[in-house]
Amino acid sequence: MQPDPCHPDEVWVTDTTYIGLASGFAYLAAIIDACSRRIVGYAVSRYIDTELALAALDAAVESRRPEHGRCIHHSEGAVNMRAPPTGKRWTGTG
Repeated sequence: MQPDPCHPDEVWVTDTTYIGLASGFAYLAAIIDACSRRIVGYAVSRYIDTELALAALDAAVESRRPEHGRCIHHSEGAVNMRAPPTGKRWTGTG
């Protein structure tokens, strides 16, 4: 069963895209609140990597300060941005 996000900061999803520049590409990672459909955090980089994804997530956490344990973050298809699991990455946030 899929969660039905009826309140802000219950479910966040990540979307990534590239931006064409005269000198190549830049990548944008955006964290979107599933309830409001608003961008709650983002980051831009020349590289599509774990650091880009975590910078966007850090920006979202900093701007929204979700209640600890109440927000689900989903990042489907972020194969290029996988990092070894830390298990405690967001412990203490909230």
